[in-house]
Amino acid sequence: MKFILPVIFLLTLSSCELFRPSPQVASVPMIYFDFKGDCKSKGIEDFKTFGNQNLSYIPGIKDSCLNLSITSPYRKPVIIRTKGDVMLDQQPYLAVIVWVKMAKNDLETYGIIGNKSIDVENEKGWIISSTLEGSWQLDICDGIQSWNYKATPSRQRINDNRWHQIGFSIDKTTNMAKTYFDGKMMGIINLDNLSSFEADYHLHIGCNPGSTDYSMDTFNGMIDETGIWVKNLSEEEFRDSYLYFKNEKLPEQEYAEEEFKVLTWNIWNGGRQLGRTAGVQQIVNVIKSSGADIISLQEDFGSGEFISDQLNYHFYRCSNNLSLLSRFPIKNTHHIYKPLNSGNAEIMITPEESVMFCPIWLSHNPNIKGLLVNTSANTDTILDIEKNSRGNEIKFILSELKKFNSIQNTKAIILAGDYNSGSHVDWTEDNINNKYNKAIPFPTSILMEENQFIDAYRKIYPDIYTNLGNTYSPLFREGYNDRIDYVYYKGNSIEAINASVIDSTSSFFPSDHAALLVTFKRTKN
Repeated sequence: MKFILPVIFLLTLSSCELFRPSPQVASVPMIYFDFKGDCKSKGIEDFKTFGNQNLSYIPGIKDSCLNLSITSPYRKPVIIRTKGDVMLDQQPYLAVIVWVKMAKNDLETYGIIGNKSIDVENEKGWIISSTLEGSWQLDICDGIQSWNYKATPSRQRINDNRWHQIGFSIDKTTNMAKTYFDGKMMGIINLDNLSSFEADYHLHIGCNPGSTDYSMDTFNGMIDETGIWVKNLSEEEFRDSYLYFKNEKLPEQEYAEEEFKVLTWNIWNGGRQLGRTAGVQQIVNVIKSSGADIISLQEDFGSGEFISDQLNYHFYRCSNNLSLLSRFPIKNTHHIYKPLNSGNAEIMITPEESVMFCPIWLSHNPNIKGLLVNTSANTDTILDIEKNSRGNEIKFILSELKKFNSIQNTKAIILAGDYNSGSHVDWTEDNINNKYNKAIPFPTSILMEENQFIDAYRKIYPDIYTNLGNTYSPLFREGYNDRIDYVYYKGNSIEAINASVIDSTSSFFPSDHAALLVTFKRTKN
């Protein structure tokens, strides 16, 4: 059987129990198991399962569920015949919802649902699994590239013997994935150049598809109400599904009042350089103390989920290097230039008002620090290097940003990040005593100025002689020091009213870059 989905399904409320709170549903699941005393798909096709149907069921989230716990006489996973039968590459969307109730304090890694092995490189497919910390993770691979979202137990614990909704959606038209936990969107992951939805295994529920011993590797707990859609399920549909099965109040979205704070920080090797645990926790401590509402992180390197879970913030990963955290809802995300260097998100600072926010990291190579501190180095050589590297990068970013600003029609734009470059405003002829006896018209800052962007720190502290604002490096003050991390903005709906460089704590400082904090005021239009 080759499965090809009709383009649109329009069903009334009575046609689909899953989204009963909604007045109308746009689609039915391709595959759906309610485990109501049997193991038959209630989706649009009756997909076959391997093996006999001798499974164990007990009361679940709604009626009965698949019992894989210590009380089950038949602990074995469900394997659905999908490989070769489900032509997912013909579809632009994929969405998954699964309900789990995992044994309390079990710290093993189990496959929950998916069609690829856990932690096997270059194996096609996706897998939701439990983690050694008691939370869950999503792995996606198209056979060439891999992406991972690893939740943490501070906000997304599943080994607590309680029912939890886990899910994700993928939109191939934008190459973005969204992850969900208990009715709330937790993260947005950039799947740059995702090429395929195909998989190397049939669909497995309750076990790692790559397991060589299912009896040993079967999930420890219960699984219920499991569905797969070839539709881009909305945040409202994930929320409504959660509220149907768990009638409890979800937290309200947070918004800005008259002011909000933006922080940019290169956290140095994921914040782990000065401690795998202590270093990242110190990053969290500094951000919490700052009161920042929107954060641009560079050198994320897999720490973003931990930090966002600790802060209870929305999370958007542009690349392994670059991410964004926000107290306020993230409405839309787009690709800008290269994900290594830039991202783009529309952040709702009020229910009606948004700002466009772009986390930025310009390449650290070619590294010109040695040339800058060398009093005999030629300025023209430095300028040529800058123009052909970071100057070109910011030029392309600004060019692509213009079309997105037009599309999103936002009133304010903020670019925040590590530019790895000095500013022409600081490196002037009359400030050479502070700048290694050099005056350099750095192209990155000139291009920002030519595009009407305001340097927030210099707006607050225009005196370049006494307010150096150096962000590199609080740990290596004897060598090259400069202001290379910036918050730029433009638009008539916000104004920078305060700025500070954070480069110390009461104990150790966890990064070789200082953090830059800028307070914005919403203005009347």
